[in-house]
Amino acid sequence: IVQVFLGSYTGLIIELNEYAPLRIFPLVGDDDDDYPGRGDRPCDYDREVARNQKVIGNYIPQCEENGYYQKFQCINSAGECYCADADGDYLKAAEEPEDCE
Repeated sequence: IVQVFLGSYTGLIIELNEYAPLRIFPLVGDDDDDYPGRGDRPCDYDREVARNQKVIGNYIPQCEENGYYQKFQCINSAGECYCADADGDYLKAAEEPEDCE
């Protein structure tokens, strides 16, 4: 997993396989002014945006009941997991939820 920064856009680049060598999964950065409506439930907002994209294998964030990101996130189509902060920013690669405690 490689985190990339393009202006206020933050994303993860995942190498999948020979048929889909690169995939960028968006993560919203610290500049919430670029994402009106995100408010105090950033994960809920990002999950809804991802679901509306209707892309096969699209990354759908896992959210807490309070609307923030769960600490342990997995990109199912890539089989890759990572630790995230409450706003969804990538912290480090992880193999299991305990890695994010």
